[in-house]
Amino acid sequence: MHQLITAFATELRTHALPAAQTAATLLERLTDTECTGPTGNFTPRYLDEALAAAQTHPLTAQFAAIAPRVSWVEVSKRPMPASFAGRYSYCEIVGQDPTSVQAPDIRFGAYLQFPDTWYPRHWHAAEELYLPLSGTADWTRDGVTDRPAPPGTLIRHASYEHHATRTGPEPLLALWVWLGDLDFYRYGIEGV
Repeated sequence: MHQLITAFATELRTHALPAAQTAATLLERLTDTECTGPTGNFTPRYLDEALAAAQTHPLTAQFAAIAPRVSWVEVSKRPMPASFAGRYSYCEIVGQDPTSVQAPDIRFGAYLQFPDTWYPRHWHAAEELYLPLSGTADWTRDGVTDRPAPPGTLIRHASYEHHATRTGPEPLLALWVWLGDLDFYRYGIEGV
């Protein structure tokens, strides 16, 4: 896990965003921290396909090495619209989850959104960064859809900024970070 954490921090250092620099600093402090919780509960649908498509991204090898051992979640801590429920998986690698490397001031993990899926407009207290490893998706912020963001594009969502994601024919695999207010319950989603 520490190879991925270090490699991701190094990647974040290449981006000028203050949030990327903050996240890199917080991740770099975890070099001696161990993961003690249970891992490897299941392999999400589309993970193998997403990893195969991500082979050109430099972080893929580090993530692929731990992907089968992390605790993937298919059911959010919050209710989801029926059209989105069961169409994604995520894991927390660093944060407050008992299965993650413990850190009080950052959450870091991976997110897998299935093909042809709309993650409806949602918002949360945490500032969020995504770094797609595979899959090109449309990212909407405050009602404005950006150009499709290919793998390697760093995407930022401000605290409480309304945002949404639509995948095309391939799954989206991305690394994510939450900074600031990390409470999963300070979250809202359209349709719920």
